[in-house]
Amino acid sequence: MGEEESIIKKTNRRQGQDPLMKALTAIVMASFSLVFLIFILILMPKTSEQIMYFRKYNLEPDMPWEESFLTYAFILLIIQLLMSCTGIVINIVRAKRRNDKFHYSLLVFTIISLIGIIGITISRG
Repeated sequence: MGEEESIIKKTNRRQGQDPLMKALTAIVMASFSLVFLIFILILMPKTSEQIMYFRKYNLEPDMPWEESFLTYAFILLIIQLLMSCTGIVINIVRAKRRNDKFHYSLLVFTIISLIGIIGITISRG
């Protein structure tokens, strides 16, 4: 009986990436793009006309960012958080082979999203 078990070998029937792993790769790339776009939106200051107005009357602006850019960044951060969490779940469920890898970037993007959501909520509050 022991010899029969050693003769039977499991063959790897999966060839290449399945659709879920391809989706995971797409989620990682989209998450990276979203993080880049969010950083650009958050770094956008108020327009030069608004800054000139504050300087002319010696006023301190209450927030150095354009409010609409922060709104867009907040929405994108929520989308980013949902995408990253979905990617983490897919990665945990599908990582069954020895050579499957865990995308730690999704974990980093989730943390960045949470910090950004909390930061924007506190700054508006």
